[in-house]
Amino acid sequence: MSESRDPHRLLWVTYDFPPRQAAGAFRPVKLYKYLDKSALAIEFLTSRAESFAGGEHMLDDVHPKPVVRRAGGVALDRLFDAPQRLLTRFGLASPHKRSLWERLGYRLVLPLAFPDKHVLWGLCAALRALGMHVRQRFDAIYTTSHPESAHLPGILLHLLGVAWVVDYRYGGPLWTTTLSAGRKSLWSARLALAYQGYVLRHADFVIVQSETIREQFLARFGLDPAGIAALPNGYDEDGFRDFGAGPAPFTRAPGEMHLLHVGGDWYPDASHISNLLDLCARLASDSGAAVVLHTVGVDILGKTALPAGLRYDYHGPQPHAEVIRYLAAADAFILSTMAGTDSGQSIVGFLPAKLWEYLRAGKAILWMGPKDDAWRYAEECGAVIYLGALGSPLSPPVAEVREAISSGARNRHHAHNHDWRSRAAAFNSLLKRALR
Repeated sequence: MSESRDPHRLLWVTYDFPPRQAAGAFRPVKLYKYLDKSALAIEFLTSRAESFAGGEHMLDDVHPKPVVRRAGGVALDRLFDAPQRLLTRFGLASPHKRSLWERLGYRLVLPLAFPDKHVLWGLCAALRALGMHVRQRFDAIYTTSHPESAHLPGILLHLLGVAWVVDYRYGGPLWTTTLSAGRKSLWSARLALAYQGYVLRHADFVIVQSETIREQFLARFGLDPAGIAALPNGYDEDGFRDFGAGPAPFTRAPGEMHLLHVGGDWYPDASHISNLLDLCARLASDSGAAVVLHTVGVDILGKTALPAGLRYDYHGPQPHAEVIRYLAAADAFILSTMAGTDSGQSIVGFLPAKLWEYLRAGKAILWMGPKDDAWRYAEECGAVIYLGALGSPLSPPVAEVREAISSGARNRHHAHNHDWRSRAAAFNSLLKRALR
């Protein structure tokens, strides 16, 4: 008779987790959904971040429900909210404008946060993790970033002999210290990279999103190739049951073309925005019917003047189930993976969470960005209408674009290689390597 053993106890630390619906929440939820629960007993340690866009329903189809612990610790940029409300109440500040005190706080306090603005939460999470470990020992701790402060509990428990697995959903300080956009910390890039190097070198195993990030980490931090693996995100096939069978979330007139952008990331430079609007105008002129650009999540155009023939509908954040309806109703998708750096180049190796749903939906993608991992996955599905890289927009002929949109993804069956069930199987294998 084979000897049975208790499942390994794993503490999973992640800032974004239900009820908050953010891109970072899908990875732990979907992996947990398909993991072998008989081999792993998982508890989640997360933040008390607010819920939005129906995020509280993300666990509806996950059984058994995970054990979720929450740690306090407000983000430093939220420390100014209460004083601002108090000043507004007494008429000393405007509710629509930052006060002088608040602006000084943002400039003088926030940049001092290390390793990031979530450090108070990271410290609270480390103490909470320690208390949980003392009560019942964990075999491993799994920490995910963004934010970098999520690794603080891992540092602490690793010192106590707990196996530590680190997950980087993006390049971390290796990327953020070179990005041309965003608030720069007063801490030097060297210190941020030293912190990242400590995390990566002391972890027992490292998981990253793409092969490009894996190669970057190997080259920059001198890691053991056997101790780092790439595991991208994916899509959940359950979400595509009866895909396209329900009512569309928007109306359309005969001949109209509807393009869709989903998500909170939008990176193109001004030349690419102008190029996209020009392409939409040419498509409208060619057909004699309007082109309608829909966005779910971030408002990608704001008050940008629109050319003749183009309409713009911003739908705001939507629950994930609603997003699938938008995917089914659109004719094609829009994606930009261009994140500029101080050197004038674009980040490579970035895999947008929406990519996998785009590919599964089986339609053409108007693509702006480097030809890296994400682009290769889309090319395998035959889904790319390429509009150029950072600073170099391309203007393909209207007939070519219209034909590509009409054909959709030519090899759409390749998208099934990226479902969360297969990702969870790979994840399970990687954890077994870390827990030996």
